Formats: sequence, structure tokens, C-alpha cells
Amino acid sequence: MTIDKMWDKLVQHQPLADQHGYGEAWARMCAERTQESMAAAREAALAAEQAARWAAWSTMWIDRVEGE
Repeated sequence: MTIDKMWDKLVQHQPLADQHGYGEAWARMCAERTQESMAAAREAALAAEQAARWAAWSTMWIDRVEGE
């Protein structure tokens, strides 16, 4: 796989990135193709994942407490 093909595949991930809250950083990375934009996209994706995990845990905890 060439580097250009890799970037083409990464661009296809944009709808998922948008859906999960790190679309802006992902789009910037795909446009700029720099180390800095890649690091920012990685951090944004990790932050979005952490927020989703926290939301899921909080919901589970609240449901458990309210059920007692």
C-alpha cells in the first residue's frame, strides 16, 4: 500500500470521526498530513473515547443507584 492510498483510506473514516466527536481534528489531519495534526487527531479521538466510556459508566452507575 502506498502512502497516498493510506491517506485515501483515512479520509473514508471521516463520517465515523464526525459521529464520535473528533471529526474536526480528523479532517485537519487528512488535509494537512503533518505530525502535529496527526497528534491532535489522536488526542481528540482518545478524548472522545474517554468521554464515551465515562458517559456509559455514569449511566450504569446512576441506573444501579436509582434501582436500589
